[in-house]
Amino acid sequence: MVKIPEMPGSYEPGDVVNGHILTPRGNWVPLGDPRAAGLRPRYLDQGVSTVRDPSSPAPEAPTTMSASTSGVHSPGYGASYGDDEPHPHSHGPTGDPSAPDNPYLRAVETARASGPNPAATRTGCIISLVVLAVVVLVFAAVISFIVRAANVVQDGFEGIGSTAGPALGEELELEGVEDDPFAIPSFDSPFLDDEEAALIEVTSTDWVSFESSTWLVAYLEAPELDRASVMLTVDFTAVDAEGATHETFDFLNLKPGQQNVAVAQVPGLFAGEIVELEARVTPRIASDDPAPYAVEVADWELDNETFRPTFRGTLEAGRYGQSPGSLRLTVIARDAAGTIVNLGTTYLAAPELEESVPLELQLAGEPAVDESLDWEFWVSEG
Repeated sequence: MVKIPEMPGSYEPGDVVNGHILTPRGNWVPLGDPRAAGLRPRYLDQGVSTVRDPSSPAPEAPTTMSASTSGVHSPGYGASYGDDEPHPHSHGPTGDPSAPDNPYLRAVETARASGPNPAATRTGCIISLVVLAVVVLVFAAVISFIVRAANVVQDGFEGIGSTAGPALGEELELEGVEDDPFAIPSFDSPFLDDEEAALIEVTSTDWVSFESSTWLVAYLEAPELDRASVMLTVDFTAVDAEGATHETFDFLNLKPGQQNVAVAQVPGLFAGEIVELEARVTPRIASDDPAPYAVEVADWELDNETFRPTFRGTLEAGRYGQSPGSLRLTVIARDAAGTIVNLGTTYLAAPELEESVPLELQLAGEPAVDESLDWEFWVSEG
């Protein structure tokens, strides 16, 4: 194997670079040259000969020699040809070493051709400037639109006759707010007018006291209200025979076409007779969409062995409608005289259509219960 001095890497006879093959004597000759006879070509990447070893010194620049010079510069940057071996890259008597037949010079030219294109660079800059200009114009248009809209709104407010607010130090009087600082103000619902809200009424109430809690049960109806449902708050204020005041409240999703129940625990314990009761209904959200979704309690049983009686069963959904996010279940047990014996209320996940979910509810009172009582099951959207 002959290593050509100052060449990047090592070559063996038979290696082919840019159409030239290396002879056993270390000369690069064209593939069709008689001196290449008997050699088995081994083709190398054309770019191999153009990569210089960084650890080797840079080769000297080739010089131009005449055809009479015996040591013509070779493609190996130092390997010479004999007098009887023509230079593989000479083009006649001048022997121009810069001719394109030199595989190394030709590779260098290829590498240079792959460099950046000035025309493409200019085109990219022009496109970037155009995009930037479009963005600036759009931003300016948006700002202009916002300013014009603000001016229109301001002009509209200036055209509306308004009264000045109270001066500093004056009291602001609100309609519907009592002198009691703890009273809950009553505002008109955005969905129900005053006439519609007046159609909701409390038809009856029951009080029940256990050893650990006191509860208020109220029944509400609105048969003449032409709405599918109304979310509302009902606030109760009761006065007992001894003059003590008791307050409580409940949230309720009222169905105008049927009877509805509100169940609220009263803070503290008392067993006195209620001589005065006031109920204030505040509608929150009204809906005109029909709600055919319905559920029923099935396969229920009672367990009196727990701390307080436990009610267990299954909640089954019907075939139609859309299931809400959650449901509220209220269970009330009455004796033959209509007196409430026990009750309980809880929230649970709503079953999908034609599906069921198990339920378990611990009642609020301690008295034992059985299936012979009159049981009421009230289910509403939670």
